[in-house]
Order: sequence, then structure tokens, then C-alpha cells
Amino acid sequence: MLGRRLLHQGRHEPALALKEWATHRSLYSGVPLLPAGLLRNIARYAGCHVYTEENDVVMAGRGLITYHTVAPGERTLQLPEKATVWDIFSGECLGEGVEEVTLEFERRGRGW
Repeated sequence: MLGRRLLHQGRHEPALALKEWATHRSLYSGVPLLPAGLLRNIARYAGCHVYTEENDVVMAGRGLITYHTVAPGERTLQLPEKATVWDIFSGECLGEGVEEVTLEFERRGRGW
């Protein structure tokens, strides 16, 4: 058990629990909304690639990555493997054979 939640009258129940077997792992959450940082760590633990440490929205698939920011500023996008990265709006090459790209967002919500 990784965490408990208070029900009522001092009674607690599991809120977050992990069970490991030889072939797989199972995670239970009785909490409806988990913080983004915890979800990133769960994804890493499961062997998933994490594109950013920010609480932004990143969608990736079929050679395309979209990035939606929650605030302006500099972001580092980590790629699962070396790649050549292009900005599809400007046609600019952002890097060749790179594992990460630094992006500058001028305002909140501007996709990359």
C-alpha cells in the first residue's frame, strides 16, 4: 500500500496500492485525480517514455508531436530516440539526430 484515504469516523482504506508479480505489475488508485508528477513517475515505472517534466499536454504518434503549454517560457522536449525535428508551421529544422529539443513558447496555449 502506497497511500490511504480517510473515509469517515476515522476509517481508512487503500487509496494507492502497487502489487508486483514475476510477469507484471498492477497499480490501483481509489483517487479520481492524480497529480501530473505522480502520473509521470508511474509511466516511467511502467517503462513508458516521458516527453517533458512540465505539466503541459503532449500528444505523440506516427512521427508527429504536438505540445500545448500551460504557461509561456522555455521547455525541453525529450525524444524516445534520436531524430530530426522540424517545425511544421515554419518549415525550420530544430535539430538533426537529437534526443531533446528546447522550445520557447511566447504565450500560454500556443501549440508547437
